[in-house]
Amino acid sequence: MSTPLKDSAVWTGDCSATVHLDRCDGPREGLVRAPTCWVTEHPGRSFEVVDLGDRATKIALYECCLTKGTSFAIYRWVNLDDLVELWPELRLPPAVRAEWEGALTAAGLLQRHRLAG
Repeated sequence: MSTPLKDSAVWTGDCSATVHLDRCDGPREGLVRAPTCWVTEHPGRSFEVVDLGDRATKIALYECCLTKGTSFAIYRWVNLDDLVELWPELRLPPAVRAEWEGALTAAGLLQRHRLAG
């Protein structure tokens, strides 16, 4: 990221902690062990591994992390560049969307992505 983000923060979906955008450095591809919020959202099914190469799965994972994940889950599984790219496709509760969109906009990330697209 070329923009300094150390002061850019957003509340987690459950408002328990803030997330600093510069720490959202999750993997961009490959198979990863699913976060707790993902596994508990799919009870009785075996979703312990998530394929980040599948766009729909990555979108669902990001939605889960942003709405139900802890700050650790967000840092571990959300990649900021991918989050900005997928942003228009994410289905988030209005309060969660507003909080994250405010932080992404303040950091200049959404404008830059719209100009590049």
